[in-house]
Amino acid sequence: MLENLTVMDKEKEQEKIKKCIDKNFKTNTGKRIACSACHSYCGAACRRIG
Repeated sequence: MLENLTVMDKEKEQEKIKKCIDKNFKTNTGKRIACSACHSYCGAACRRIG
């Protein structure tokens, strides 16, 4: 059960990151900028969303 919650939490976090990036920036360059802007809560994860 705890493992399932962890997976769900990770999926929710990925969705937050994706929304943060998509909402503010549409291009690859913009996504790199968004990664910096959102870094405080997404860390390296935003690099995996490209």
